[in-house]
Amino acid sequence: MREPREQRPHNYQLYDGFFQFAPPHVSKNGFYSYTQPKQTTVYTTNIKVLQPYDYTILNSLLPLTPISTAIVDTPHSLITNIWINIDKKYAFAYPPLNPKKELTPTLDVTKFSFYYNADPAHNPDRGTVFVPLYTQDWALEKGELGTYVRPIYVEQNFMGVAGFTLNVKEIADVINALDLPFEANAMLMDKAHTLIASSNPKEIFTDFGAHSFYQMHTEKISSASGSMMIDIDSIDDPRFIAHTMGISGTDLKIVIYVDKSTIFAPIDIVRERTVHVGIIFIIAIALFYLFFFWFNFNSLKKLSYSITKPLHAIVSFSSQLGRKENFHLDSSKIKELETLNTNLNNTHNELLDMLIKDKESGLFNRRKLLNDLLETEASCLVLLHIHNYRTIQSYYGQESVSSLLKNIILHLKEEGENPLYRIAENELALLLPHQEQKNFAALLKRLNALHITYNSVDLHPFIYAGISTINNDGSELEKAALALQNALDNKLSTPIYFKEEFDRSKEIHNNLLWAGRLKEAINEDRIMPYFQPIYNLATDRIEKFEALVRIEENGKTVMPNHFLESAEKMGRIHEITLMMIKKVYAVAARYPDFTFSINLSFKDIQDIRILDHFVNQCIYFKIRPQQIVFELLETEAIDDLQKGTHFFTELKRAGFAIAIDDFGTGHSNFANLSTMRVDFIKIDGQFIKDITSNSDSLAITKSISEFAKVMGTKTIAEFVKDEGTLQKVRELGIDYAQGFVISQAVPESDIDLLLEKFNS
Repeated sequence: MREPREQRPHNYQLYDGFFQFAPPHVSKNGFYSYTQPKQTTVYTTNIKVLQPYDYTILNSLLPLTPISTAIVDTPHSLITNIWINIDKKYAFAYPPLNPKKELTPTLDVTKFSFYYNADPAHNPDRGTVFVPLYTQDWALEKGELGTYVRPIYVEQNFMGVAGFTLNVKEIADVINALDLPFEANAMLMDKAHTLIASSNPKEIFTDFGAHSFYQMHTEKISSASGSMMIDIDSIDDPRFIAHTMGISGTDLKIVIYVDKSTIFAPIDIVRERTVHVGIIFIIAIALFYLFFFWFNFNSLKKLSYSITKPLHAIVSFSSQLGRKENFHLDSSKIKELETLNTNLNNTHNELLDMLIKDKESGLFNRRKLLNDLLETEASCLVLLHIHNYRTIQSYYGQESVSSLLKNIILHLKEEGENPLYRIAENELALLLPHQEQKNFAALLKRLNALHITYNSVDLHPFIYAGISTINNDGSELEKAALALQNALDNKLSTPIYFKEEFDRSKEIHNNLLWAGRLKEAINEDRIMPYFQPIYNLATDRIEKFEALVRIEENGKTVMPNHFLESAEKMGRIHEITLMMIKKVYAVAARYPDFTFSINLSFKDIQDIRILDHFVNQCIYFKIRPQQIVFELLETEAIDDLQKGTHFFTELKRAGFAIAIDDFGTGHSNFANLSTMRVDFIKIDGQFIKDITSNSDSLAITKSISEFAKVMGTKTIAEFVKDEGTLQKVRELGIDYAQGFVISQAVPESDIDLLLEKFNS
């Protein structure tokens, strides 16, 4: 027997409407993350329960994926990864990372150098900041040189940072490709004289005894066995000619040096062979080479500028996402950067279209509506729900509903120039000024009177409407959705205006809390059976027990009326049933002379293969199928009577017994009952509990009892609460009694006490 469940309104729908791809996954260590495989990671930390505002921020980060892919995966890209942090709570990363493995749920990014170097206190000019990484061991392993970080501001408020990491390999390739005269060498260093990359690692190590960061990374040289530090005094050695140039916006500098002997060696040879050559000619040669040297140096300077300036612009592009202006890089001689500029603009424009328009209808979408609601001068928001959209789609195909939708949109546009949106497959939204509100009821009536002919078939839409007043506070869509749901629940063809009593947020919040507690109980194996005895009125002995589900939580027992509804909505009833079968079978094995009843729902028997599980568990626990009775709620409708009857037949053939629970209040009739050939009828407790004072209850109970005798079916009276009720049940010839007059449901540990009390 199941305890009566709390009655709640049905068919309501939760509208969050912000996270369009998939809800974030909640991990045990506190992260909410959304990961597109091998693409991007968007995640949060330090948030216990996500609110619509959190979904809005997470959803706005996802469109960065194609842009990041275009930048990072471009051939010869100087960038290894791109990331954005909004406050300490939200983040975007490309390439993807695994937040559960690589981060902690209490991570506070505002304490890291890349974040606070860009915040208003350390960067009041809001410029791009370079943060070196090469001094850290993990950066040596990955070859990450440093990060460019730019602050993100929204309406003068500092929101977070965007940045990327420089790829030392591509930078080193640029240094190595330099065509320097006189066997000159180039070095990329920071202000502390750390050698990052060099054009001739072997010669530079000979001259200064230092490895470059890039060399140590590629040759797997540990920091313990090599130094990256250059003695600046050794560069000033008289045998060298050196020139230093800083790189704008960073702490980096390029040093080009040449051994004087390589310059003057040709001159010495000439002097030895041609002593008559004049000093003027020698000086001319030297000046020519020096001029050539400086010419290449200026070319290198221009190359550096053409790389760093576009990269600064790429970082700033993150703040343009979702705006209408194009992204422009300054013209450069680097073909890849020019291609990147074109690709980014095209991607940017496509994303804008995807973000605010419905592809099929060409109308603005839900995202655009949410933005417009904050600024519109309209007085009300109307939601229109085409109730038979999917039915028409399933019968006549996609083209039929496309034609239907097109005609509805055309009719709405003919009524006026009011903004129209498609916010779901079968839902439209309309913004109306105050003067047109009074005419909307007539408009809805005309819409429901429409008939569209498609392939000689007349299609008639069934449209419901919900309306909310616009306050420009962002709540209008949710309120209109609640009003629409009320119209759907009550099948009202007139427009329904939002009322405060429609708000089910507290109920939804409570369901979400119980869903989480139920999930934990299942994962931690805290689903337990309690056993209520079933008393044989002929022998005055306990012969059977009904197993009732409970949750053990913090030393207390939670009754099923708190969690069964959540279990049904989560689709976990079947999982609970399988756990109960395993635990009840184990108890049945310890009490071989008694029968145990287990509740099933008709959803449990949709797959007839579950019967094999019932039989295999009997073999595993070494019990007879005759010890087990499966109870099915009569209040649940059998969708397929033939299929249900076949299952009951196979169940009985295997040796199990069948009982119908709560009989007299549900969908079964006496004809169906005879077809199913049940072993027990459990008369619903609402008739039994007042059988001594209500003549109607007495008459119904008597008719059920007499019918069961004709069918050869045993009867069980539920909710037998006192001795008077027990006596009346005996007089009616009912076979078994179950209720508090015998005992409430008890844990397995108390079964022996009950048997000692009643059966000794």
